[in-house]
Amino acid sequence: MVTPGHERWHPNPDFYYVAGGGPLLDMGPYYLSSLITLLGPVVSVIGAASHRRSERTIGSGARVGEIIPVEIDTHVSGVLTHACGVLSTLVMSF
Repeated sequence: MVTPGHERWHPNPDFYYVAGGGPLLDMGPYYLSSLITLLGPVVSVIGAASHRRSERTIGSGARVGEIIPVEIDTHVSGVLTHACGVLSTLVMSF
């Protein structure tokens, strides 16, 4: 799941960019649940995360143009090894 960021369309996107937010916690449960249902349990994970920008600009609604801080990683990459031997590649990014 790769998107430019929710600040473009969401009028109050702050919660996506603070602790508890981010692409992995926002959409990851849906994708991971599907992978585990289809391919079985995961026995190991390798991952890395980062963020390129320390702030974002709201693009819609009453707060358009307001700058909000980015406190979390907005790009997550990982490889999951399933018990059956299959590898899944995960990329989640705002």
